[in-house]
Amino acid sequence: MSNTILSFKTAYLSAVAKSWVDPKFSDSFYKEGETNILTFLEDHSGTPKQFINPWKNLVINFLKDDGHDLHWDPIKTGRWVGDDDRLMIYFPEDPGVDHRVEALAKYNFIFPTFMGKIKSNFEMLFDEASQQVIIDLLNEKHIPIPSLLTMGVADFDLLDFSAVVLRAISLYWEDDDFKANIINGKGNFLDKTPILSKWFGYNNPWNFSLNFKDNKRFDLKSGCDCDSQYPANVISLGKPKKPHNLNTKQSDKAMLPIALAAYNDDGNSYPFTCC
Repeated sequence: MSNTILSFKTAYLSAVAKSWVDPKFSDSFYKEGETNILTFLEDHSGTPKQFINPWKNLVINFLKDDGHDLHWDPIKTGRWVGDDDRLMIYFPEDPGVDHRVEALAKYNFIFPTFMGKIKSNFEMLFDEASQQVIIDLLNEKHIPIPSLLTMGVADFDLLDFSAVVLRAISLYWEDDDFKANIINGKGNFLDKTPILSKWFGYNNPWNFSLNFKDNKRFDLKSGCDCDSQYPANVISLGKPKKPHNLNTKQSDKAMLPIALAAYNDDGNSYPFTCC
């Protein structure tokens, strides 16, 4: 497991625990988390910050309140029960047959995994304005600037999936039948794992529903290499609401550590919520 995922999971688990004992924090966590859990964790990680979002083109949020909440079921299943998490990946526009091979390589550079590139320590320590001041000062003094590019460390499952995504994009640009089957329309969250299995023999190792959308503004022919111009892929998680003890002889508080430990240990198929 990469340090970036572990960093997120540590901060996230702390927030989940606090949400179960602090109603005001819980309201903010689950409401703001529907937009972006990463920014919420940054804003509520103390001073100095204990968590800094390491990803350039990734959003992690909660699924909307429409029956997706997770609940702890220690009697029937002995685990947390709920709908699968969701991964939404945006496909770039077809750059035209003459530019496809270079565009695909550029996509792989932007998204070496579906999480995108990792921020360097320099980028995490300083905001964009401060970064530019420092870079200008180094240039003025003719001091060589080391590369700020950080790809990060990826597990084999991530790399395998990235290879399949590249194949899917190249076929999406070429084959209308595949394109019609792989893209999720507005409001359609049907899992596209069977499509990847049919065309590429891919078996999804995660409890993620895989979704793909086209993005008309995702233009790989653009001369700009600014990370902010590219759409962020989105991971949506079920909300682990506070569990309640079905044993009337015990308080809910007696159940919370057991439920939190189980949430943290539901297996590798939940890479962003469990160890």
